[in-house]
Order: sequence, then structure tokens, then C-alpha cells
Amino acid sequence: MLTFRSKVALCLCFFISLFHPLTAAVFPKEGSQLNYRLIGFSLPFDDLRGKYKIDIAEGEYNNTDSFEKNVTTTLYGQKNKIIGEVQRFGTRYTWRASYVLGDATLKKSVLYHFSTGFLPVVDSTKFRVRIMKHAEKYRDAAIFCDALGIMYDIEGRPIWYLPGVKYQVNTTIQPRDIKLSPFGTITYLIDSKIYEINYNGDTLWSKTGNNGGNKYPDNVDFGFHHQFSRLSNGHYMVMGVENVLCKPPTGNDTNLIIIPPDSVINDPNSTYKKKGSGVLIEYDELGNIVWLWKSSEYIKNSDLKYFCRLQQGLLDLHDNAFYFDEHDKTIYISFKNADRIVKVKYPEGNVLNFYGNKYDKNGIVGNNLFHCQHAIKRSDNGYLYLFDNGCDTVTDPKLLLMREPADNNDSLKILWEYKCAIDDTLNKSRRGENPGGGNVKELPDKSIFVCMGLRNSIAFIVDLDKEVRWSAIAEGWNENERKWTRVLSYRSSIVTDRKNLEKLIWNSEEEKQPEKRYGKRL
Repeated sequence: MLTFRSKVALCLCFFISLFHPLTAAVFPKEGSQLNYRLIGFSLPFDDLRGKYKIDIAEGEYNNTDSFEKNVTTTLYGQKNKIIGEVQRFGTRYTWRASYVLGDATLKKSVLYHFSTGFLPVVDSTKFRVRIMKHAEKYRDAAIFCDALGIMYDIEGRPIWYLPGVKYQVNTTIQPRDIKLSPFGTITYLIDSKIYEINYNGDTLWSKTGNNGGNKYPDNVDFGFHHQFSRLSNGHYMVMGVENVLCKPPTGNDTNLIIIPPDSVINDPNSTYKKKGSGVLIEYDELGNIVWLWKSSEYIKNSDLKYFCRLQQGLLDLHDNAFYFDEHDKTIYISFKNADRIVKVKYPEGNVLNFYGNKYDKNGIVGNNLFHCQHAIKRSDNGYLYLFDNGCDTVTDPKLLLMREPADNNDSLKILWEYKCAIDDTLNKSRRGENPGGGNVKELPDKSIFVCMGLRNSIAFIVDLDKEVRWSAIAEGWNENERKWTRVLSYRSSIVTDRKNLEKLIWNSEEEKQPEKRYGKRL
């Protein structure tokens, strides 16, 4: 029986409701299929004074009595937008929203229905992220595992998957570099295609490379690889490749000649060969190139011409990562094959400095600071840090924190080093068997999130006291061997807090018509 106070509140809200019709947008949309279990519910009530409640039942019900008998989850919130989690993928759900004041339920919505989709990668009997050390901090963090196209919570439970993309685990045709953008969207690349999507998987922006780059200089359409990021100015930056013409040195010839790809060679006996060379490209929201940096131009005017000459004219420095310091207007580019980081002034494009190996006509001069590095970054306090794979060497992978030189008389100095443990009880790795991949990201407390990449596939958080705060490993069930084996994850990333996660979730409603953002779709 309602109390006198509740009866008064009920009457009051009845009159209020006359001026607050149920016009608020409802989400999830009726009958929709979701690619996630962590859901943003938008209720059909205006923002009245009181509480909001959501009841959720597994199964599809159209009868109120049947629904109420099967409710498994109840959520409460102070606003008419509530984030909650359902238990399973591949399941139908029924839900109802209510408006509560005191101990009285004043309004109830109709019954709504949605389902969660399913892919084999969310089946925990086939794929998993095994937690080796549970987190004490970052309890609200989430991890993107690009090899699986999955976002996991910090306890290793899948909460989101990449929909609508055909890919093969442990092959080169799989998503890479899945991460959160500054705008609460997701960016990734796959098979020379780059995408920005929302939480629902709707494509907001995309572009396709041609895997050859031979359309330069007109109608430029480079092949894309390794890293794709959205910048805080709304533009997009991606690593690509172009074809240039190169004349490798022969005999006593010590020159390495590189000419533009549109040059005309009339000599049928020409020794010029078409070679792939890295580029860094900035696109605006409409897909126009607004900035371009070409490693072939840098090679011609630096000691790297000796490195390429030793490689018989191979121009592939294997640019694998970049970091754009938008505040200082500098870009750091990682060249794995040459063991070098290059610092470029933006937008001028001139090289301010470089770190790592130096070369002359006889080979490496020095300095062997790092090998086959990935994921160069700059910390909030101005230090460089990277994941040093130690590929093809007898060194262990390690994490380096370095101070840049203050002037021409100074040099790059390693301030902090952490050797990464690569063994575990399931799948032993040996030195020299970490062929590539990796990521690093400084967290708000100055700890560092690390993805070791590919064959190791270990991700962890380590603080500056070298204490591991969380660690996990991506694995797949090998039916032939009857055991769990590592999934070759290239570059996992982290969403550090609930605020950014909620921004991503609510953007799934706001970005329903992405063509309105830019005027047209690409």
C-alpha cells in the first residue's frame, strides 16, 4: 500500500508528466543486435526528479508477467542514461525502464528487446586473455586486443568485438592498432585499409590504400601499414608506402641514386628498380592530403644512404611507429630496420635530430642503444620511451625511458630500463624470437602499459619502481595440440578510465549519421 507521501508524489508526477511527454530517444534500438555486453541504456523518460531503474531479463518476452518472473539484472541511476552489463554474447534480452520516486514506481515503459551478437573470438573456450597478475589499480580500464578484434575488461572478460570485418587470427589479415581516439571513437587498420568507427561498429571515416603506392604524384593513394591515428585537430595520420625509382650501387660505385616515381627512363637497359619507401601522411576529414613526409628524401640526404646501399638498394627502413607531439609540433618516427628514431619538425618537415645507430660506407658506426624498436612515445614530462624488441639479437626485449639531448654537445641518455620477462609456464620463448610488434603508453600515475607483441603476446602494466601491477596473455585453444597457445597480437592498447569508456559508449548514439560530421562519406 502506498504511503500518503508516495500518493502525493504520484499525483505530482502525474501533472508533471503532462508537460514532460515520453519523447526521449530509446537506446538500444528496438530489435537491434549489439556487438557488446557493456551497454548504454537511454530511457524514454525526460530528466525528472527521482531515480531511474532498468530491469533486464534473458530471453524475448512480450508479456509483462513472464518478463517480471525472469528478470536477472536491475540497474539504478540518477539520470535517464545508465550504463550496465549483460552476461552473454549471442543472447536475446528484454528490458523495461521505470521512473521511481521514494518507494513508488511512477512510470514504467513498454517492454523493449535487443540481442547481443556472437563471433567465435568471444567464445572463451576458443580464445581468451589469461590474467597472470590481477590489477589493484585501473579497475575500470579496458584492453583492446587487435589480433582478436576484442575489447576486454581488466579481468579478461570480452565486452566488445569488432563487427562486420572478415579477418583471420594469427595471419597478416587481421586488425592492427585498434585504439581509442581523442574523440571517443575507435581507429584501426586492416589489409591496407584504415577506419574510424563508433562503438556500434558504424564506419565514420575510411580510406583504402592500393598496396603499391604507384599512383604518386597524381591521385595519391598509398598503401597503409602499422599505425593509424586520429589527431586532436580532427585530422588523420597514417604510415604508408610509395614506389620510387632507385639505382642500386654496383662494383666500386658507392652512390645510391633515388629519383621521383614519375620520372621517365627512356633507356631500356636502365638499372633503375622500383622500390617501396615509407611515407607519413596527414589527411583532413574529407580525405585530402594536407601534409606528407617522405623517407626517400631523408635517405638521400643522410647517412642512411649507406645503410640502404649495404642492403643493395633496399629502401625499406621498416617505419613502424610514429608519435606526434601536437603541442611541440614535432613528430618522432621509428625505423625498425635501421635501429633509428627520427625527430621531424612539423609542418616544415626538416629533421631536427635522430637517435640510434649511425652508418658510414663500411656499416654501423654506433651507438646500439636499441634494436628493432616499436611504438615510440613522449611522456608528459618530456622523456622519450619505447619498446625495444631486441629482434634478431641475443638481447631480451626491454622498455627504455630516455632523455633527449639539450644541445649539440649532449646526447640521448637512457634514464630507466626494464627488461621484459618473456617466459611463462605454458609457452616458452627464447631470445631472438620476438619478431616484432609492441606498444607502450604512459598512464596517469606514470606507470606504463606495455604490449610485447606478436609471438610473446604479453601485455602488462609496470611502475617506475619496476613492479608489475597487472599482466595478461592472449591465447587461443589449439585443438590439434590440445593446449592453449599464444595469439599473435601486434599492438594492444588500453582505455585507462571509466570517463573515456563512457564517452565511447554514448557516442554510439550521437554518431548515427556520420556524414553530417564532414558533409560527405569517403
